Amino acid sequence: MATGSRARFDVPAFVSDLLPRMKPYLPPEPEQAPNPYKSSFLLFLRDCVWTVDEARGGEVRRWPWGVGKDGKSWEEYWNDWDVALHKYPRLFVDKTRRTMASNVVVAWDLWLLAGGTDGKARWPELAGNDGNRSVLIQSKKLEGETGSQAFIAKIKRMCQHFEDRGGRELWPDFPEWEIGLTKGHFSNGSRVEAVAQGGDQVRGPGSTHIHIEEAGFMDQVQESIETAIPALAGGGHITVVTTPNANATYLKRLRAGELGARR
Repeated sequence: MATGSRARFDVPAFVSDLLPRMKPYLPPEPEQAPNPYKSSFLLFLRDCVWTVDEARGGEVRRWPWGVGKDGKSWEEYWNDWDVALHKYPRLFVDKTRRTMASNVVVAWDLWLLAGGTDGKARWPELAGNDGNRSVLIQSKKLEGETGSQAFIAKIKRMCQHFEDRGGRELWPDFPEWEIGLTKGHFSNGSRVEAVAQGGDQVRGPGSTHIHIEEAGFMDQVQESIETAIPALAGGGHITVVTTPNANATYLKRLRAGELGARR
């Protein structure tokens, strides 16, 4: 063999044929551990979500963690959210910190769309697949700062910050996404859409999650919510976010737990 030449070995045909036959008798390959950010909404919040703080001149900030200025643990607070969002199919969010409440539900929408899974069986339907999710975001109107379209924009900004700040290094198979003014599509088959109030807006194919915002200002809140429930048959969830001073009789009954919602 000439100096510097590369040695070449021929594999006999019987060896090539033997290897596939041996495979059933070989020990199984170890299962790949699930991505921690795909299997934990809390970790996703902590390391993969950034929001814009308009009060600080549009500063992009990491999700709050650790100990707050009041000495209380943010982690415990978000853990309560994590449990509630996974566990309760009908969740009523009545918080004074409404913007933060809205942001965490938007982050939840995004995590669901990206294929987040629950290994603790709190929401069993999330364990079986990581795609083809459907999220609807409903508000009194479609446009404006409090319209459902604004929450689609929040999801898009979260996706952009995820890309710009190295999120794919943490979650490499995070799906590709394309988000417009009122709709968004993900490469895993998931989709999100913004709609205005009204039962006809949520009637139709089943949804994984229906996120209703500013429910206290919706004239058709009862029709919207009661029409949404059948669309969730089979394991879907609904989260209703409103301000504490919502005075609509229907919302008062929701707040009181008379209609099966959890606060």
